Amino acid sequence: MSIRKHRFKRWWLAGAVVILVLGLLVFAVTDWIAAPAVDRSLREELTAGVAYREIEGAQLAFRQAGDFGDPLLLIHGFLGSSYDFNQLMPELARDRQVIAVDQIGFGLSDKNPDLTYSKAQMAHLCIALMADLGHDRYDVLGHSMGGEVGLQMAVLAPEQVRRLVLLNSAGLEDLQRGMRGTLPAWFLDGVFKNYLIQRLGFPFSVYNRDAATTDVFNHFFFFNNQIPASTLNRLVEDNDSGALAPVLDQVRQPALLVWGAQDRVIPLAQGEELDRILPDSRLVVLEDCGHLTFLEKPEETLAAVRGFLDEAQP
Repeated sequence: MSIRKHRFKRWWLAGAVVILVLGLLVFAVTDWIAAPAVDRSLREELTAGVAYREIEGAQLAFRQAGDFGDPLLLIHGFLGSSYDFNQLMPELARDRQVIAVDQIGFGLSDKNPDLTYSKAQMAHLCIALMADLGHDRYDVLGHSMGGEVGLQMAVLAPEQVRRLVLLNSAGLEDLQRGMRGTLPAWFLDGVFKNYLIQRLGFPFSVYNRDAATTDVFNHFFFFNNQIPASTLNRLVEDNDSGALAPVLDQVRQPALLVWGAQDRVIPLAQGEELDRILPDSRLVVLEDCGHLTFLEKPEETLAAVRGFLDEAQP
């Protein structure tokens, strides 16, 4: 190798290292500034009106709206919270009692790494919470992971769960396949939970990037930034996503499936397959919409949900 080529290679490597270090510094500084700012600006708003119940040793946070009518439980998806349904709750609560729960590990609920974080356990806690609140017969609406928890509830408590509304629901496949074992805390805290990295990835969940504004993202980040690395690892370790697939044809509750046609997280093909398997279901497809149907198409989502729930009681 000539001296000129050798020097060029050294300078190229040095330049690459400098760019990498500067990039990491930008990510770190942005997180150092943005995370506390988000917490200060949103804490009062996002913690207002939240109630708590201790259910079998776990502290569950939830929001309620509506004073009369049939109970409806809302369950958010992975890295979501009960606040996800902020636009839907007031309308749904016009003629029913609405309870939106933070699953353990998320939102403002318990994040103790010693808890069990399987979907089956989340479903069990939801059933126990509804019983504790005095509801012995109710409908369930779940988004993404929350849909799978709702399906688990339908199997575990068929006498309690009356109907299902599944928004871009998990349940057919293991959505965490390939994610096994624990990851270092420095990686989860410094990379996975990094403000800028999450902000850059957030538009993947929507079809129209205009819906993925910084204000909207900050509401998600506020809650997710509070999840300890140890709890994120337990969520992976206790993963049972897709475990219900062999028995989905035994779910007898009427089910409404609402799907974004351009969902890149859980593609429409899975919604069509779920509609084929469930014995009593119907599928509503929202065009120009991704994974966050309640955010991108709130009016259309609400119309489909209300139309289904307002039908004669089964």
